[in-house]
Amino acid sequence: MSTTNYTDIGYIAEGTEGTTPATPAFQILPTTGGSPTSSITTATSEVIRSDRQTDDLIVVDLDVNGNINYELSYAPYKPLILSLMQNSTTGSISETAATYASASPTIISKAGLNSAVSVGDVFTLSSALDSAIDGTYTCINNGTADQITVYPQVPAAMTDQSDVVVTATTIITNGANTADTYTFRKRALKDSTYYYWYYRGCKISSMSFNFSTGSILNGSFSIIGLTEEATTTAISGETTVEVQSYSIMNSVSSIGAIYVDGITLGTCSFSSLDINVDNQINSSKSIGVLGACGTVSFSLNVTGNVEVYFNNLDLYDKFLAAQDFSMTIILTDSDGNNIGINIPYAKFESLDTPIGGKDQFLMQSGSFKALRDATGNYMIKFSLIDA
Repeated sequence: MSTTNYTDIGYIAEGTEGTTPATPAFQILPTTGGSPTSSITTATSEVIRSDRQTDDLIVVDLDVNGNINYELSYAPYKPLILSLMQNSTTGSISETAATYASASPTIISKAGLNSAVSVGDVFTLSSALDSAIDGTYTCINNGTADQITVYPQVPAAMTDQSDVVVTATTIITNGANTADTYTFRKRALKDSTYYYWYYRGCKISSMSFNFSTGSILNGSFSIIGLTEEATTTAISGETTVEVQSYSIMNSVSSIGAIYVDGITLGTCSFSSLDINVDNQINSSKSIGVLGACGTVSFSLNVTGNVEVYFNNLDLYDKFLAAQDFSMTIILTDSDGNNIGINIPYAKFESLDTPIGGKDQFLMQSGSFKALRDATGNYMIKFSLIDA
């Protein structure tokens, strides 16, 4: 018996929603499973018959959706993270000749720097005169004119310098622009025949980021689309763009820092941390149309789950008092690319400290929800820094 021995997932941006560009070049994604699917809804005839038989089963609705699983890497998933945010306005940081003074906490100075860098931004610092400062940091305070305070603290060996370079390629916050649309293509090879499934009018509905000890950083993204076409004939002139060069991030060397404002977690802190960004895209249905006639984004929902080693009552006190906290995660791959995730204003929805059993650590497990930060007017921010 022959079997299907090759599959891949590719995508291309659409200029017109639901229409694949002519002679498309599909960008292949490195995935670990999952794909778009087309699910139908049927209705069974309710005609009453004396012979007890059923007349027919009718297709009455169709939905195009699906989850695609991935191991986190920079270049392949940067475009989808940008699309997830639904914001056509992005920022960047490029400041040279900033000054570092050897003190604690670490303060970087330059005229106007506190206006160029916002709290929660993630960026790289570098110095040709003393490379000890080279690395990825986040801004935790910009309240003083011409100065920013950064985390983590730079190495003690760093000396005072005046040639510090502050760089971030792309900074984006959640927005409310019209979502980008794509055609996703699923391709399978069975024996010598290729089979193609084209899913048109697809939007990035949600994306999850899962960080856990002893594992590769991973997650999934979900899409909502309009139509599906299954065929053995490729689109005329279509080509594929092979997977971009990448290195996979892991839960040890790729975690540059996790900064939580106002909570003392101890040296050994996180066992797991999951973040989910959900645009809550829904399909609109119409009489006379099989499937969706359009899709729209509803309220943004940013949530997370966390498990930490019990250290003190700081977390629980914030939970009981419904106090807010901020969180910034710095990720770095082996090629030098960086992803910063900043949630400026969040509150716990649940928090427990269960006794797991004999010979087990005491852990705290909870869920949190990101809310609008009045200062920055956003719920989540990504800093994407090319190597």
